Amino acid sequence: MAKKPKRYRPNQKITKPEEAASVHKGAKKIQTSPHISFWSFKKISASMPFTQDEWAHILSLSLRTIQRYSKDEIPFEGIYADRLLHVQQMIEIGLDTFDSPDSFYQWLRREKNILGHILNFQSLYTTQGIQELIQQIERI
Repeated sequence: MAKKPKRYRPNQKITKPEEAASVHKGAKKIQTSPHISFWSFKKISASMPFTQDEWAHILSLSLRTIQRYSKDEIPFEGIYADRLLHVQQMIEIGLDTFDSPDSFYQWLRREKNILGHILNFQSLYTTQGIQELIQQIERI
């Protein structure tokens, strides 16, 4: 004999399956989409004498887009916020290492031959380049 299918009865309570809370207790909360307010960007950019054009190259944005962000105070999101956080980390380490922002800026502008690999200001245009600059600053 075939079983009869269960039918929904209006008075029957439907319960939702509950997930075990202990599974997630030790996990760290990861920020999935960081946002950097334009005010925070101004604070970061004030710490170094980069021009708006240099910031545009570092963030892989057009100069016009940065100007629009400034005018409308649009926050940076996604890869732009991530790049800003990475550059901010490099700036903090650099300012701790060098005497002044100007001397750090001049060091960034100079070409450095590190084990046959050239590091210069254009290294700031990629995440890998920023990381390599951070490593060199930490070695100083």
